[in-house]
Amino acid sequence: MADETTTSTAPNTEIPAGQAADAATTAPAAAAAKPADDQSQADGTVLTAKDGDKADKASDAVPEAYAEWKLPQGVVLDQAIAEKATPIFKELGLSQDKAQKLVDLFADARRQAAEQQTAVWTETQQKWVNEAKADKEFGGEKFDENVAVARKAIDRFGSPELKAALAATGAGNHPEFIRFAMKVGRAISEDSTMVSGGSAAGKRDAAEILFGSTMTK
Repeated sequence: MADETTTSTAPNTEIPAGQAADAATTAPAAAAAKPADDQSQADGTVLTAKDGDKADKASDAVPEAYAEWKLPQGVVLDQAIAEKATPIFKELGLSQDKAQKLVDLFADARRQAAEQQTAVWTETQQKWVNEAKADKEFGGEKFDENVAVARKAIDRFGSPELKAALAATGAGNHPEFIRFAMKVGRAISEDSTMVSGGSAAGKRDAAEILFGSTMTK
């Protein structure tokens, strides 16, 4: 029997020219599509994911000393409260940004409270003025005349400090204060008439006008 020689043909590993060209074109595109750990910025610098983590950790870090707080216009920082809040911020581990959020909340609450107080004060003043103008004793058509009499008493006996207090508190608009000052003003006018008429009673002093002739001297 003749020897049979078995020949094996190795598989063809050559890539056709057309497929080779396609592979060469596809490989860079696939590599470009693969997400990279590095992110290129517009200025040409590269920020890695690790660098981003470091930046986040730095922004969340508790500073040794907090920077100056940002406050809305018209809101004044209470230094005493700020000094008490700073160690609490540190104890809570708050970064500058997180602590600023609490400061913003506090400042907004202060602003709203101030606006509410102003609104209440204005409303109260208007209420007193309306009541005074409608008062049966000194209001109505003779309101301005009676207020002028009341002002005469304040000008004569009131100190600059009293006038400043009346303006700051608005108490000068209260009907009962106007009534009191008007009566004093009338007493001054009556006293002046008595003196000009030559009455033996003579001119009364301020205490007698304000509190009556029965006051012990």
